[in-house]
Amino acid sequence: MGQYFKYARATGSEGFIPSGLKCLEHSYIGNTAVILYHLLLLDKKSRIADVIRQHLQGDADVAKKLLGSWAGKPVVHAGDYENITKGNKNTFDKVTDKKSDSMYARFESALGLTRKANANPWDPYDSASVAKLDAIEQLLYLSSTPLYAVNASSDEFIDLRKTVLLYRRYQSKSGAIAFLIDPLSILTVKTDGGGGGDYYGHYEEEVGGWAAEHIYITDEVPEGMQELKLYFHEHFEQEHIKCDFSPNGLGGVLEEITAYCTPNLNACTALFNSYALLGFDSDLGASRKQFDMACGVEENSNETKAA
Repeated sequence: MGQYFKYARATGSEGFIPSGLKCLEHSYIGNTAVILYHLLLLDKKSRIADVIRQHLQGDADVAKKLLGSWAGKPVVHAGDYENITKGNKNTFDKVTDKKSDSMYARFESALGLTRKANANPWDPYDSASVAKLDAIEQLLYLSSTPLYAVNASSDEFIDLRKTVLLYRRYQSKSGAIAFLIDPLSILTVKTDGGGGGDYYGHYEEEVGGWAAEHIYITDEVPEGMQELKLYFHEHFEQEHIKCDFSPNGLGGVLEEITAYCTPNLNACTALFNSYALLGFDSDLGASRKQFDMACGVEENSNETKAA
């Protein structure tokens, strides 16, 4: 059957159940459970938290309590293969259906989401609610606002904006991020064994490296933090533009994407997200040429990189 997962505080006092229980059935940027996980981890004092709060269309009081309520606290993506001493429950089992239902009720109230009658777990919300979730996805992951996942326990951070850029440039033909693996979901895995549906790819040694540590999401990294450079990419995944995401090759890829995104990453991110303005469609080659011109990348240099 494979291993099942739930998102939780490390104590198991709060948590929720994703719609697809296996790790890679739900651990993707833009998945509803991942959006909830990231909203819970938002630094309340950050600019991105302010932006999100201004765009929520539900109960403002509930939203105020929900957003950032896990920020800086030990969190886990708890698997049911976690071993525990006899007579005790592992974190997965501590997250009951009642706790999960309570968390989703708060989430839906904060965002103003409405479930469809007789909805299935994979598609629970009406069209207006789906549009609200899409808007939050755009604000979180597809704007020019910096977005970092920070581990206050290890003084490390991940630039989530770079993760999105890498996926959209090298793997996605349309610019969609529907199958971009969420690094936080993989880094906070807590388990004592693997199963079908788990992550198998580059950086497997990093799986669970941030489990039960103090994590938050913000738009500004404190001084003294070290960037954790990784890109979770399954072995069988195909790239639209071939490149090496392995530990040996990622440094060069990051240098390339940084050079590609001139004059600076903020401007480039904004340009990269303006697909309609840049004419992005199925003919990505022509679209990339437009993007290169907008970013000031020389045409000959780009053709060499894309080869």
